[in-house]
Amino acid sequence: MTTLAENAAPLRFPAAAVYLWFAFVTSLAFMKPSLRIAGNYVQVSELIFLAFAAIAAAYIIYRRRHPRLGGLWLPLLVYLGAFAISAAFSPRPFTSFVKLTGVAYLAAIAAAAVAVIHDEALLRKTVLVFIA
Repeated sequence: MTTLAENAAPLRFPAAAVYLWFAFVTSLAFMKPSLRIAGNYVQVSELIFLAFAAIAAAYIIYRRRHPRLGGLWLPLLVYLGAFAISAAFSPRPFTSFVKLTGVAYLAAIAAAAVAVIHDEALLRKTVLVFIA
């Protein structure tokens, strides 16, 4: 269990997750080559993000703490909920739910950025990795 003082401090992810975050941010600039998996084209950045998300989720479960996302949870959940309702009542629900997975992926990127970047040094490194 975590103490009250530990819960007050921001959750610091392990180095492996942070390095995968940097690899993900770097890979965003390279949309080619894409990999063909099960008939679909998948970008390398998407696979890196899945690895990052798996390590981050395992760490969150292991530590039994949630990352602090401030006021980001509510807008993301409202947006995803509205999109899900829209997809359910769409004339082509299957296509809309496929699009919903893309929207959820983008929302997860936003949440991950807020969760991982907990100080100015990591923000600077992330920006430098992105523009490098």
